[in-house]
Amino acid sequence: MELSKRSAKKLAEAYRLQLGEVKTKLEQTKRELDDAYVCFNGATDPGLIDETIYRINALDARYSRLIGDAREKSAAFRAAETASRRRRRTEERI
Repeated sequence: MELSKRSAKKLAEAYRLQLGEVKTKLEQTKRELDDAYVCFNGATDPGLIDETIYRINALDARYSRLIGDAREKSAAFRAAETASRRRRRTEERI
């Protein structure tokens, strides 16, 4: 299905915004993960050590999922941008 110029541009913009949101979540999760490691390194209480290990594992899983989301959104954004450029070039030739 061929997208109109406006549709392709809107789709590319939507993916760009989604990619920005994922990047923001990645940065936040990375900061939380760094904080959890600092807490783990300073922990002496066995309960606190267990808690920080659980937190680190949860944050690591979230970070991995967000990396996958970022790759997916990035690929979709590039595809939409390419479609938008193709449409623009086609219209310029006409």
